[in-house]
Amino acid sequence: MTLPNRIKILRKSQKLSQKRFAELFSVDQTAVSNWEMGKNNVDLALADKIADTFKVPVEYVYGKPYTVTRPFSEWTNEEKAEYAAASEETKQLMEFTCGRGVFESNGTTVHAKRLPSEHDIKVALFGGEDEVTDDMWQEVKNFVAFIKQKKDQ
Repeated sequence: MTLPNRIKILRKSQKLSQKRFAELFSVDQTAVSNWEMGKNNVDLALADKIADTFKVPVEYVYGKPYTVTRPFSEWTNEEKAEYAAASEETKQLMEFTCGRGVFESNGTTVHAKRLPSEHDIKVALFGGEDEVTDDMWQEVKNFVAFIKQKKDQ
């Protein structure tokens, strides 16, 4: 996904006209139109302001890949319900703003890859969730914490 697509998605996600979006960021409507048509790029200071306003990383505004750390399982019920009812364009924005998965870019498009769930990890480590007791799983988590602590020292 390119910068023009992302500016347009952000603008439309809040049901803003180009004129209102321009007013919000103290620029001319022509600037917004030019961004959305790919004629001009947003300068870094303004990209930061846009990212802060829409609660997305500046990398999203610029079309760069980045990692987020809040999987879908941690979304609130309200976020999940809103996502289920959203258009495809809005779903994509929600994936970025709510922090769902790892996003990669091939230069023109961005796609979401789901982060491994606890179940996926159990299957990978133990061959299936049924074989893993709560004590076993806690031991794995303790070991990971120990390794992280050792690395930080």
